[in-house]
Amino acid sequence: MKRLPLLLLLFTSLSLVFFSCSRETASEPKPAAETGMYIGIIGFNKDLNEKELSLIDANNKYEFTSFVSSLSSDNGTVLYHAVNAGLDNLAKANLPNDVINVSIITFTDGLDLGSYALNHDYDSGDEYLAAIKSRISSDKIKDLNINAYAIGVKGDDVHDNAKFYENISNLSSSSENAMNVDNMNQVTTKFQEIAESLTSTNSTQTLELKLPVPEPNTTIRFTFDNVSDANQSNVYIEGVYSNTSGTQLTEINYHGLKSESGTTVTGTLDGVELSLTFSNLLTTSDQSVSTYNLKQWSKTSTGAWQVNSEFNPSDNTSTKLVRNGTAVVMLVLDCSSSLGSDFSSMKSAASNFIDVLVSGTSSNGGGGNYQTQNINSLSDMDYYTDWNYDSYNNYFYSTNQTDYSSGYVYFTANHSGTLSFDYKTSTESSDKLKLYINDNYINYWSGTSSYFYNYTYSVNEGDVIKFMYYKDGSISSGDDKVYVKNIKVE
Repeated sequence: MKRLPLLLLLFTSLSLVFFSCSRETASEPKPAAETGMYIGIIGFNKDLNEKELSLIDANNKYEFTSFVSSLSSDNGTVLYHAVNAGLDNLAKANLPNDVINVSIITFTDGLDLGSYALNHDYDSGDEYLAAIKSRISSDKIKDLNINAYAIGVKGDDVHDNAKFYENISNLSSSSENAMNVDNMNQVTTKFQEIAESLTSTNSTQTLELKLPVPEPNTTIRFTFDNVSDANQSNVYIEGVYSNTSGTQLTEINYHGLKSESGTTVTGTLDGVELSLTFSNLLTTSDQSVSTYNLKQWSKTSTGAWQVNSEFNPSDNTSTKLVRNGTAVVMLVLDCSSSLGSDFSSMKSAASNFIDVLVSGTSSNGGGGNYQTQNINSLSDMDYYTDWNYDSYNNYFYSTNQTDYSSGYVYFTANHSGTLSFDYKTSTESSDKLKLYINDNYINYWSGTSSYFYNYTYSVNEGDVIKFMYYKDGSISSGDDKVYVKNIKVE
C-alpha cells in the first residue's frame, strides 16, 4: 500500500512533463511569410479541385499554369460552395503583415446546383448565397476588405436570367466588380484588366533597354505601341544621347508614360552596348507597360526616323518588378461540362491572368493586342493528321503506329515571342518526335521516358509550328507514341 503514493507522484510528474512539452510545441511560431504575390485556385463542377494559396513568382509560375491546364470538366455546378471554400482559404492563409490587396475572382457560366447539400449550415441555396454575400462584405484579411469580382457569361442552359444576374451581383463586392459578358473573348479581357490592376497596385516596374551605343547628340525614341512610323506613336520615350558627362540619355520626354527616372538617365556601357534603366515606369493611367511592340528608332540628319531592325524586345529588354507589398488572389473557376468548347478558352484566360500577374507586364499596354497564345485542343490547330487530343490528361498524342508512317499537327503563331511546350516520348530510338518551323527542321526527341520535359524556341508572327511523329520500319518500344502539352507562344 505504501507504493501507491510513489506511483501517483511518478505519474503526475510524467504528465506535467508531457503537458509542458505539448504546450511548448504548440506555441512555436509559424515561419514568417514572404512578401510577394500569393495565388490559390479552385476549379469546381460537382466537386472541388484546389491548389493551395501560396507564393508565386517566375520560378514556380509553371506549377500554377499547369494546374489550370490539368483541370477537367464534369457535370455539376457547386458555385456557392466553391466561393465559400475560397473565402475559407483566404481566412486561414499564412500571410505576411504587408498585405495591401486581397481579391477573390469567380468565373461561371451557370447557376448553382446543390451547394447547400455539401454544407449542413444551410438549408437552401438562397440561404447559402446570402451567407457568402455577408462574408464578402464583412470578412477582413489582415484588416483589409476583400475585393470580390464575378465574371459571368450566361450559358445556353440558363433559363432563369434573373437568378444568374443575382449570383454575379452577390458574389461581387461592388457593382463595378460584377461583370456580365457575352463571350469568352470578353472573359479573357476582363481577367486581363483585373490582373493589370492588381499588378500596378502592388508593384513598380523597372525597365532596362539595351541598344548599340549611338553617335553623340543622336535623338533616339523607344515606341511602345504598334506603329510602323515613329511619328505615329502615342506611347514613347524620347531623348538625346550624350557622352560629355558619362553615358547619358538627356532631355527625355515621356509621352503616354511616366517614370521616376526623370529627364536624364545615366546608362552603362558594355563594349558597344548601351543599357538604360527607367524606374517605376507606368502608363499615365498607372498601368504596367508592355514591351511586346517595343521598337527603337534614331533620328537621321534629315529629320526622318530610322528603325533599328536588329532591336528585339525579347533580347534587348529586361523587366524587373519591385513589390510594394503583398497581394493575395483566389481564383474560382467554373469547370462544368456546360462550357463545352469554351472550357479550353476559360483555361487559356486563367493562364494568361497568371502570366500577367507574375510578369507584371500588360498584355495590351501600349496599344498592342498581345495575349499568350495557348493551344489546348485540336480546334486550335490549323491542320492535323494521325494525332489526337486527350481532354482528360490535356495532351496531344500521335496515333500513327504503322511502319514508315508520319503524323503531324501544326498551327500558326499569332505573334512573335517564345514558343514553349512540354513533350514526352515513348518510342524506340529511331522513331522521333520532330519540331519544324516553316517546314525547317529544328529538333527531335526519341526514346522512352516517364516524364514530360520543357522546350522553348523563339518564333515570329506568322511562323507555322509543326509537331511530327515519324516511325521507321524497325522495332517498336514503349507506347509507340509521343505526347505534347502546354503549347503556348508568349
